[in-house]
Amino acid sequence: MPQPILQIFGMNRKESSSIHLFLALVFCTLISVNIKAQGNSNIKEEVYIHLNSSTLITGETLLFSADIVSAKTNKHSNLSEILYVEIIDEDLKPIHQSKIRLSKGKGYGDFFIPSLIPTGSYQLIAYTRWMKNFNQFYHHPLQIVNPFEVYTPNPEKNELSVTFYPEGGNLVKGIENTMVVEVKDYQENGVDFKGRVVDQEGAVIANVNSILPGFASFTYIPDNNSQYQFIIEDLSGNFQFFDVPKVHLNKYTIQAQVRDKYFSVKIACDCEDALLFQVYSGSQQILERDVRSNEEFNLTKYELKEGALLLRALKNGVKISERIIYNRPQRKPLRETINETYKTRTLVSLPIDLEDEARFSISVNKVNNNGIPLHSGLSQKLLNGVRELHRFDDSFLFDPKMEKHTNVLMLASSWKYGASQDEIRFLPDHRGEMVSGRIVYPDSLDLENQYVAYSMIGKEYQIKVAPVMSNGEFNMVVDPLTEDREAYITGMDNLMGDMIEIDPQFLKSFPELVYPPVILDSARVGEIVKRSIRNQIENAYFEVKADSIEKPVPYIEQFGRFDYYYVLDDYNRFPTIKESFIEYIPMVAVRGKDTAQEFRVSLKTVIKPKQEPYAFLDGLPVRSEEILAFSPYRIESIGIINNRYFMGPRVIDGIVSFRTKEGNLQGFVPGPQSQALTYKGVSPHKTYTFPVYDNDEIGESDLKAKIPDFRDQLYWNPGANVGSGDIYTIEFFTSDTKGQFEVIVEGITKEGKSLSLRKYFTVE
Repeated sequence: MPQPILQIFGMNRKESSSIHLFLALVFCTLISVNIKAQGNSNIKEEVYIHLNSSTLITGETLLFSADIVSAKTNKHSNLSEILYVEIIDEDLKPIHQSKIRLSKGKGYGDFFIPSLIPTGSYQLIAYTRWMKNFNQFYHHPLQIVNPFEVYTPNPEKNELSVTFYPEGGNLVKGIENTMVVEVKDYQENGVDFKGRVVDQEGAVIANVNSILPGFASFTYIPDNNSQYQFIIEDLSGNFQFFDVPKVHLNKYTIQAQVRDKYFSVKIACDCEDALLFQVYSGSQQILERDVRSNEEFNLTKYELKEGALLLRALKNGVKISERIIYNRPQRKPLRETINETYKTRTLVSLPIDLEDEARFSISVNKVNNNGIPLHSGLSQKLLNGVRELHRFDDSFLFDPKMEKHTNVLMLASSWKYGASQDEIRFLPDHRGEMVSGRIVYPDSLDLENQYVAYSMIGKEYQIKVAPVMSNGEFNMVVDPLTEDREAYITGMDNLMGDMIEIDPQFLKSFPELVYPPVILDSARVGEIVKRSIRNQIENAYFEVKADSIEKPVPYIEQFGRFDYYYVLDDYNRFPTIKESFIEYIPMVAVRGKDTAQEFRVSLKTVIKPKQEPYAFLDGLPVRSEEILAFSPYRIESIGIINNRYFMGPRVIDGIVSFRTKEGNLQGFVPGPQSQALTYKGVSPHKTYTFPVYDNDEIGESDLKAKIPDFRDQLYWNPGANVGSGDIYTIEFFTSDTKGQFEVIVEGITKEGKSLSLRKYFTVE
């Protein structure tokens, strides 16, 4: 039997009717269209994150600002209220997890890099709960260097490593094929090279010269009866031989030629077949048509989305070939070098004319040319779907002369998105945080009228209740808290805790991504040492420069005002809890003996109670016999509601709420109906502060003049706004650190246009 909407979401009927209406409409809409992932691009979300740096050292802080937008309109999305951010290492283990509160599609956070984190390559990934349904996520590679550990470089070798990437994934005999070659040295750096491809008779088939460090391409017509070799001279002057991949029989390959205004495409094979051709931008399918193999057709550039696009060919519903192309955008990110040199500890005032109403973030940081490129918001969007972000740089993503070279790199790249799910599994975190799960039950278990409760334990506890639906699943909305909590999921009737399986807050398994190696040469080591010294000085004065954390809004008492409230220290203490009810809590009676004892609450109304009362300890649902056996000397107070109470969809005739002195169950051992969990709180909002100096010359007597200032990060504002036609002025002070600095502005206009602006200046 279908569950009522209010019961599905586990809401209290006393809560806002507007919340009920919105979620009910969303849920009903999703059900009515069967929630097919490929057909709902308008409600898909995408995440773009502005980082202050992609290469950090331990002791520094990674700052990030997030924009969550509609995949179709690129406007800020109001669907999700929580963003999940993780940093994972090469062993696919998270070194950081945080939940970021979103406001109209915008949020921000930070992560202090502790000294226990080893030097290595990492990936920052971010996603909303809703994006899990479409296997979507944001990612950006990071490199972290720990200057306090011994760095062991790879053993020096003269040999080169070579990787081949056939166009479309396959080599097809008898037709001209394109092959991309990647050549790296022992440190996995791309190198410039010259080589040649020969057949088994030694005849030269193709001369191969790198067009970008580490990359080249060549075309040839392979024969399935021949073995080809690639010959290259290594760093010591010796020749190395590498076998070129063999031709595949009965295979297909997607071939694409970059033209001025279109792509010329053909699905080549040694056959004649009717095929299905698809184009994807990110996780969205944007084009589909029937084609025939070996017949050329065109894709007009202005009809396609800008950036990386996946071309896919299917035969009888089975994927047979795919490749990535790159459709260069017509616009470029704004870059400007400020022809002015600033002194240390002086005011910098920069006007930013964005023309349109926008929400954006601002970072002013010392330029770091080593390590992984820091992608702009525009380049992130252009490369949405590509795993190998470290291979690309803003400098050639927008250059018309580099378009063909960029497409060569696309042939050596892979698509990060897998197939979308057919059905929606995860509801969005809208107007709160979703908690969902399922009952692992034997077939004989009757799930009708079964309820589960999710409790966050504490002085200010929170309890949410949801019904179990006929398929064993449940969903409820909790109010996000800003601190980690001990939590429990409890079967309120005859369900045991080990029957309940909760969906994890973060990913259970991580996507396959590329981790570029950390290479430390002498020049980079020297800069890291200087950077580490500046950073240690800054951390030594952290207390006088600390950012301020906004105080969270106090959580409202779960049960509101109790009808009766007893502080036990105001009365005589009795050796058992039962005696307290007998002596001075007359509206609650204890019936039964030993393990069969239960509460009975006398209601205000004359209606005879039809539902059982319920007892809670610090927010945890407990059985009467369990709490009656607990020590009364650990109980601070008892609250009574002697009226019918609606806890979400659950009707309860009377509440008996116990609070311990410490608010943490204080040694109470929950029964088998409860399962212990850990609630990860959302990150609290911060106000980022930076030193402000007087415009006049500062005397030695001034306290601020005596505090060292070796900041590399001069300014950070993750939540700036500007109206249409207004000019936003950035103001900050330089530090004692000298060198070139970069001002980065990233954001989204009200109409969904991506903003990306970079300015450079020098401090001497």
